[in-house]
Amino acid sequence: MPRPSMLHAVSLCAAMWLASPAAAQEVVSSDATAANDANSPLTPTIMLSVHNYYIPSLNELPDRDADVTLFRGLLPHMTLGKPQLLRFTLPVSTTPTFPTGSKTGVGDLLLMDLVMFPGKSVSLGVGPVVVAPTASSARFGSR
Repeated sequence: MPRPSMLHAVSLCAAMWLASPAAAQEVVSSDATAANDANSPLTPTIMLSVHNYYIPSLNELPDRDADVTLFRGLLPHMTLGKPQLLRFTLPVSTTPTFPTGSKTGVGDLLLMDLVMFPGKSVSLGVGPVVVAPTASSARFGSR
């Protein structure tokens, strides 16, 4: 059991901190900023994310489901004195085959290198997009 004096000191400090409007606003602001940064594709942070999209039924046919997993990464860098973002997306898909079964394969690799023009309320990125033909079959890519 904690000593009463230690418990009272911790409670008093917590109450003073929580009662401070500036402290409360700082917590809300930092949480909102962190959420916005985590969801923004233009945040200059090294990032690797995995997104999975499951389709439980195709055209209301029983046992005809599909699945797509996207592996995405972001690498910020400086080239010629300009901030840039190198972004990639690699899909792995499972699609049904007819009349039965399914097939899984890798799709085409999408690469973007964006030169960033940061602003106060809006940032703009401009640059090339390259689609590398990495698909394991025509079913999963452009070839």
